[in-house]
Amino acid sequence: MKLYRVILFAIVSTTAGAQDPDPVRQRTVVTCFETFRDPITLRQAAALADKIYAGIGVEVQWRYTMRSCPADAVVVNFSEGTPVHIHPGALAYSKPFEGVHVEIFWDRILTMVEPKTVPILLAHVLVHESTHVLQGTAYHSATGMMKARWTEHDFNEMAWSPLPFTPTDVLLIHLGMDKRAQRLISSRR
Repeated sequence: MKLYRVILFAIVSTTAGAQDPDPVRQRTVVTCFETFRDPITLRQAAALADKIYAGIGVEVQWRYTMRSCPADAVVVNFSEGTPVHIHPGALAYSKPFEGVHVEIFWDRILTMVEPKTVPILLAHVLVHESTHVLQGTAYHSATGMMKARWTEHDFNEMAWSPLPFTPTDVLLIHLGMDKRAQRLISSRR
């Protein structure tokens, strides 16, 4: 665990001083949903997630079916009846080093907040976990969107305004998305 922290610190320290190659360029990602039972809540959450990502120059193209899902997409699955021993206390998890999958614990989200704020929390969870995939890291910030564990204060804040990304979060997203795009171009050659 210590070695992981040292390596992550080195990556973050190195990238924190790096310049984003093109901070203004719009970056696009396709996100596909494998399963979901509440399409109205999902579309509300996706609309808020769009706004959150648009603020940092990222466009998300949502696909509500796997039929039109490209190979380079982020794939989101929802699970219910999550066993207590699976990622205890977490609302979701992603596989950032694999670069594709996000698993959202729908049952835990439903019990975390009042029904009227479920779309807001879901949007934040979607953005947080897909950001790990886009960055290609398990990095967490001390504050904001990429904080490891949100507190009661954070839940109250997100009900009024989306949690922000830190500058390091944004840099890692842009660099990670650029790397994803390069891998896709290389794989097509």
